[in-house]
Amino acid sequence: MTPEQRKEIIDREMEIFRIVDKKDTEIREQEMETTRMADKKDSEKKEFNWKMLGAASFVVLTVVGIGTAALGGKFDIKLPKKL
Repeated sequence: MTPEQRKEIIDREMEIFRIVDKKDTEIREQEMETTRMADKKDSEKKEFNWKMLGAASFVVLTVVGIGTAALGGKFDIKLPKKL
């Protein structure tokens, strides 16, 4: 093999390594973005679930209060304060 051929092979190998490194970086960035999006959706889902739980609790307490009042009982609930 001539020195020029060796140099050409080494140059091609280096170019392949650069391409592989660039693709690897792109894949890692894409994975991180996917993880961020999944975390955001999870947070949105948790927030929605807490809102639904709060609304359902309010409805249940209202129905119980109305039912108790209709039956002539005393309805006095002390709810904990939100921090």
